[in-house]
Amino acid sequence: MILDWGYPPAFLPLIEALHEAGVVAWWFDGDHGAARRSFTRRGTVSTEAFDRQMAAIASAWPELSAFYGSRVVTAIRSDGSFADPSELFAQIFGADC
Repeated sequence: MILDWGYPPAFLPLIEALHEAGVVAWWFDGDHGAARRSFTRRGTVSTEAFDRQMAAIASAWPELSAFYGSRVVTAIRSDGSFADPSELFAQIFGADC
């Protein structure tokens, strides 16, 4: 099962509890400028909400980084292109899958 959730960093304790219960948590990262442009083009939520979330992530990054460690993948590149799902799968599950 995959849970795709851009959660507020204040919920990290919940993610840690899920991880302790066996859910393998991964952080999908990427170029922040490209992510903002993509988010803005969608037009479904205010850009201010995106900026607040990014500021919260920046403030909590030491804790987030310590928790996720090497479980971070780059999903959006600086040119705005997204990683191919098979590429992400290989990064998460290993090239031998």
